[in-house]
Amino acid sequence: QYPLGRFLNVYIVREPGKDIDPETNEFLRFILSRNGQAIVAEEGLLPLPVSVAKQELAKLK
Repeated sequence: QYPLGRFLNVYIVREPGKDIDPETNEFLRFILSRNGQAIVAEEGLLPLPVSVAKQELAKLK
């Protein structure tokens, strides 16, 4: 079997200079977490490389 993969992007709407609302931040942190990426894998999709997930998590701090 040859797995095909592509990145899916998540876009959020927020006013420039404003913080992401806490609920959205929590959701983004979950989907980038080990548990969130494990669910992605369980569903037959390819999870993000750990290095990419860490980079994206760092942007949320």
